[in-house]
Amino acid sequence: MDRNRLFVIGAALAMVVVIFFGWTVGVQPQLAASVAAAEETKAVQASNASQADVLSVLKKDYANIGTLQAQRDQLRKAVPAGTDMSAFIDELHAVVVAHGVALGNFAVTEGQAYVAPKAAGTGAAAPAGTTAPAPGAGTAPDGLVLMPIQLAVTGQYGKVLDFVQGLQTGTRLVLVTTLTTAPSSTGAGAGRDFTAQIGGFAYVLSDHPTGRPAA
Repeated sequence: MDRNRLFVIGAALAMVVVIFFGWTVGVQPQLAASVAAAEETKAVQASNASQADVLSVLKKDYANIGTLQAQRDQLRKAVPAGTDMSAFIDELHAVVVAHGVALGNFAVTEGQAYVAPKAAGTGAAAPAGTTAPAPGAGTAPDGLVLMPIQLAVTGQYGKVLDFVQGLQTGTRLVLVTTLTTAPSSTGAGAGRDFTAQIGGFAYVLSDHPTGRPAA
């Protein structure tokens, strides 16, 4: 093999080596970096689009912030952060006057931490002699307290029932769980008065619930 042929072969091998190292050291890392940058750009664009959607919702909510604040204030009146008994008693008397009944005794006992009932078909049955859990949606906000209330009113039967309805549909969230009625000693016929014994719960939000869990 003559010298020129060896030179050509050597030059070709050198070119192959240069191209290989050029690809390995220069081109391939640049291509990998470009692909990584493109993927990162897609991820950033997707994140930006998601944040834009959240921002759009927040802008719409902020535009209605007056309505949302009014709803919040109404809910705070329905389930106040404290017992707020003064306002509750004022509302109770207003319902009494509105439905033409006479209020007898009224008592509120120690608040009880609310425990949401389990879904149907799960968990063990309640022990004999205990009452069923108060109606709820399976979960309850932390600090929800039920204040047991007992009261008696006297009036015509229809007005007594209207009073019970008004008590449960007023500003304060109240749940009537027991109701017994008996004719009173006054009146006769259609105008006869009845005395109703009413039991139930008023709801309160508290950071420090007291008493046993409410049934």
